[in-house]
Amino acid sequence: MDKQIYKLGQSVIRYVTPPHIMDKLNKIYNKRKKNKLKSAAPFLVGKIKNEYTLYNDQLEDESRCNHLDHEVLNWFMQHFKDYVDTLTHKYPNAYVSSGRVALKLSSMWINEMKAGEYNPVHHHFSARSIVGLSSVMFLKIPKNYGKEIASKQYPTNGRLEFIGNTNGQFVFPNFIPEVKEGDFFIFPYDLQHVVYPFKDSKEARRTLSANVDVFKHIENNE
Repeated sequence: MDKQIYKLGQSVIRYVTPPHIMDKLNKIYNKRKKNKLKSAAPFLVGKIKNEYTLYNDQLEDESRCNHLDHEVLNWFMQHFKDYVDTLTHKYPNAYVSSGRVALKLSSMWINEMKAGEYNPVHHHFSARSIVGLSSVMFLKIPKNYGKEIASKQYPTNGRLEFIGNTNGQFVFPNFIPEVKEGDFFIFPYDLQHVVYPFKDSKEARRTLSANVDVFKHIENNE
């Protein structure tokens, strides 16, 4: 499984999404009215008008999971499992190495971010657990994010920035990745991140996020 690991005290791992998986997700969003996707805004802090739920285990009706087929669900869960396995093998002192863990999908949604919209500094959690893994997948990226007001050598318009839970001199606390469509980042719930607004573009920035709760696995028990 092709991946890149970035250390910010905690780890961010970048994977690449197969085109046919991206195709399925984009088609679900493009047919959002026909699919009757529910607004994800009540669960989110983003200053973004178009946020739609693909899965949410807090919803009581049976439609909570009918937007994702088994292939898509399995692809996501395989990569979340790979994140845990990678930390267990590469960093034996990581939290997950203390025993087997169980992963459960909590929620998944798509953000269609337009010029002037943004996502403030935040972290993730679910109604079931404060321990888990979140993610960002880039489904569509505008050709440009508009002119930078200053410091053009450090562009931030429309960029995702991870804010590591570490500090001090000669550390690598923050990370703004150069991204392309298909990039898929997995990181812990409590790793803060932000998406800056962009301008001068009629194109949208489309991303998908998924939250997965992580539990201690106990044999013959839930």
